[in-house]
Amino acid sequence: FQNTFNFTFRMEEDNEAGISFWDPRFPAYLSSVQMGVPIQQVLLDYFSLSSFYDRQCDNEVCSMQNRTRCSDDLNNLTGIQYIVQDHKVEGESTLSIILKCKRNSPKEIKPLAYYYILSGVIYRAPYFMSVIETRLSNALYYVNEAIHQLSNDEEKLRNEHLETSDPFQKSEQSAYNNINYLSF
Repeated sequence: FQNTFNFTFRMEEDNEAGISFWDPRFPAYLSSVQMGVPIQQVLLDYFSLSSFYDRQCDNEVCSMQNRTRCSDDLNNLTGIQYIVQDHKVEGESTLSIILKCKRNSPKEIKPLAYYYILSGVIYRAPYFMSVIETRLSNALYYVNEAIHQLSNDEEKLRNEHLETSDPFQKSEQSAYNNINYLSF
């Protein structure tokens, strides 16, 4: 009994999975917050050093015009933008979430990807479907293993039953029982 599951999703190519970026100067970037620089600006400046950052984005246009990468003017531009969604500090660890989006109007944005900065290391967050695919693949693997185990157990029981159902063995057993019965 052989049963294997082949479960795949068709997804767009994910060229950024498994890539990370780290610059040892990250603590120095964070220290500029103490000098009055907004944390969003600090994080986007740091993020702009990575290969994840699109140099054609609206944030870069603002930076080239001597405005900050998190300028309020971004709301009036349309195109690819990066937005700091959240920033948390717990002890020595920091976690920041950056959204890459396409702005179509001042109030309409389409999320394209999420990135997170964990203690200075930048990663791209996995796509939802890749997480679902991994979870389903793992679940199906264990279901498949359970089916194989049940199949093996059933085969063992069938073999044991065939061994005890052998007509020659049954006739020997009944003859032995009849002799024992008659000897009393």
